[in-house]
Amino acid sequence: MINKVINELGKRGYKAETKVISKNGIEKSGIIIGEGTIRPIIYPSFKDGASVNDIVEEIIESYKQFERSKNFPFSLHQVMSWDYAKDHMTLCLRRKTKEPILKRGFLDLEMYVRVLLPEDKCNHDSVSSYVVKPGFFPDVEEEEIFNRAFQNLKKEAMVNDMVKTMMEIGLSMEQIQSMGLMPAIPMIVIRNKTKYYGASAICDMEILGGLASDYESNLLIIPSSIHECIVIPINQLDMEVEQVTEMVKAANATKIPEEEILSDHVYIFDKENRKITW
Repeated sequence: MINKVINELGKRGYKAETKVISKNGIEKSGIIIGEGTIRPIIYPSFKDGASVNDIVEEIIESYKQFERSKNFPFSLHQVMSWDYAKDHMTLCLRRKTKEPILKRGFLDLEMYVRVLLPEDKCNHDSVSSYVVKPGFFPDVEEEEIFNRAFQNLKKEAMVNDMVKTMMEIGLSMEQIQSMGLMPAIPMIVIRNKTKYYGASAICDMEILGGLASDYESNLLIIPSSIHECIVIPINQLDMEVEQVTEMVKAANATKIPEEEILSDHVYIFDKENRKITW
């Protein structure tokens, strides 16, 4: 199907080629379209029943949107420099991969570094970034890169209760109650201000230690996705930990895109030892 799409794009005058891209360790086939140094990569949606024409029309519309907004407020030289990157990099967390990037182990996961690009004023629903690889900043020690990323993460980390988080996305208290979404126990959402790649906030033991002290309890950490985690005081948990793990597995299998899955199991933060186990 992807070859048919490429051929049809060619017939319509678009230069296109396929490329396999690793997104958080998951390989996905995309289509690079257009000409020039900076070209978009679009991931076609091969829905059941979709025709080649349907898919091509969708790709062309995405490409046109890219063309309309490609007056980038930055240069590649600028954003690839240490002077820019040091203030715009953040620590991220994902499942272990074999990708040759700058990374370190954390629990059964891996920490790595992303540099966020200047905000796209035309698109408030996504964030552009690049992943740091060995050799990107040859005059800077690896330790300095991770320290900078961690300090930036601390500045951006957010801790909200679940109700406040739902209200931030537009639900009123009345709607939350009428839809049966009011949590019966404390549920705390940990993420960052951009709402992307924020699950790494659990790397900050000060955040977890503060919550554990507030609730005088060890904490259950639910890995919602690479973007956020949910924390519940274990002394108020109304089910077995194993049951929560099964819920995480079910959500990952049915609701979370494969490349955004963080883990298939929960984690425990011990307030006395200030350590996470699983």
